[in-house]
Amino acid sequence: GRVLLEIGRVLEAQGHKKQAKDCYAEIIRTTKLINDDDVSMIGEVYTRVGSMYLRNKDFKKSVEFFERALSVTKEHFGRDTIELATVMQEIAGVMEKEGKTDEALNHYSDALLIFKALRGPDDL
Repeated sequence: GRVLLEIGRVLEAQGHKKQAKDCYAEIIRTTKLINDDDVSMIGEVYTRVGSMYLRNKDFKKSVEFFERALSVTKEHFGRDTIELATVMQEIAGVMEKEGKTDEALNHYSDALLIFKALRGPDDL
């Protein structure tokens, strides 16, 4: 799984978006969510796909994949994790680009609360 994730990352960097998405889809299809590493990897895959859609300005698809990452991360790790706050920050960025500033501010604020709780106010 992790090797396939890295292959997808490299393909994406080379501009081979379809092949990268195929790698990511294979990971999602074959990974069983039985341990923290698996869940973390699936969350990362959803985040990567969301980022790909964001770069193509497909905000709706981007949010869809970021929300999948948010859901799997929250379900497995709980509410207050760095991974969760990072995805919330990504969703906020999409909302901001769409002009949904109130929603963006809510997501940024939620992410900030988590970061403060986990890292402390001096490490932001």
